[in-house]
Amino acid sequence: MYCCLAAAVAATTTLTASSSPAQRFTTAHTVVLPVVSTLHEGFQFFVTNAATFTTSVVVQTSGGKTKLTLLKGTSATFVCISTSDTGTASWGVIGPVAAIIPE
Repeated sequence: MYCCLAAAVAATTTLTASSSPAQRFTTAHTVVLPVVSTLHEGFQFFVTNAATFTTSVVVQTSGGKTKLTLLKGTSATFVCISTSDTGTASWGVIGPVAAIIPE
């Protein structure tokens, strides 16, 4: 189901239009959403913080603005709602919700 499992150190992942729509991270991480002009309205990413310790995954727009911080064990869906801005207004969020994290 997930394409990406983050490395064991804090890092930044920049998503593109060709990135897997399901992203799963197990460490402190910054996720940068794609430039919306490369997407279509309705394009989605499902991001999960599957850490087993207290850590957060920060999801930012391509313009560097924080859209949401996912705490341990939560997930959210990020939906492109406008293709003309790099700010937070271009992305809608469903969640965060508790994530089911397989052992």
